[in-house]
Amino acid sequence: MSANSRLYVGSDASFGGNHFVAGRSIKIGDISANSRLFIAGDVSFGSRLFVVSDISTNQRLFVGQDTSLNGNLFVNKLTIHAGDVSINTRLFIGSDVSMGTRLFIGGDLSVNGNVNINGQVTVPTPLSTDNSQKVATTAYVKTALTALTGASATFSGDVSVNYRLYVGSDASLQGRLFVSNDASF
Repeated sequence: MSANSRLYVGSDASFGGNHFVAGRSIKIGDISANSRLFIAGDVSFGSRLFVVSDISTNQRLFVGQDTSLNGNLFVNKLTIHAGDVSINTRLFIGSDVSMGTRLFIGGDLSVNGNVNINGQVTVPTPLSTDNSQKVATTAYVKTALTALTGASATFSGDVSVNYRLYVGSDASLQGRLFVSNDASF
């Protein structure tokens, strides 16, 4: 059969083999494909694309605007971000984290294991009256030692020295001296 112009079919049409269209094919209603659809060139959609099951792409996927995912995102290899990453709730990481530069934390940090630092740690110096478990800086220790080794040191309780005590100048005792072993003067 040969039609040199248009072919009009008023109802269903069945083709027992392939259907070739050399020009444009315009469809007004829905298209139903009961198996796979192969397209050799670009595809443009004027509106939304709905997919009921999985989508597989063999190469990269480019999205020109925002992307919303209403479920989980699984990534098998690296993710590369050219800009900032914003996470509005918690971030769970199952293995090591590597950062090329500094890490800034705006609130508290809880670490439930050992902390290993291969560099300098800088923290605020606590007050000299602070008796908490804060990190004692070198300035805090120097202040405490200066208070002990100044012109006079006063102790309101017992002082225990578990090894040797060297006194470089005079020593005054305002009470008794008890020695439990040998003493040389």
